[in-house]
Amino acid sequence: MGSWFSNLHVQKTAAVTMEQVMAYIGAWMQQQKYTVAASEEEADGVFAVCTSEASGWYSVYSDLFCFEDPNAFSRIAKPMSAALQTQVLGMSCFDSDYLYLNLVHASEAVEAWAGI
Repeated sequence: MGSWFSNLHVQKTAAVTMEQVMAYIGAWMQQQKYTVAASEEEADGVFAVCTSEASGWYSVYSDLFCFEDPNAFSRIAKPMSAALQTQVLGMSCFDSDYLYLNLVHASEAVEAWAGI
């Protein structure tokens, strides 16, 4: 078997902080019926928000989401882009055979796709 992943990236702006991205993802996870675990041993999964000073993006990684089809990503990206007023980029790789990218910017009515 090859590699599988789905992650998303939120473009940094002067108005978007890492804390806002984390709060949005946390609220979205709760809407998906996840709750915060009391300990690592009780957790079903995790999410991480990472960045560096040199990067123009916040990267969100989680084993709790998978964007297996375009609509799965759009359900989180469109409202997230609208709420944070920035671009959201989804990346998914399926069995190392197929990679797709989806860039959403709600306020600019942008939804761009690339599939390889």
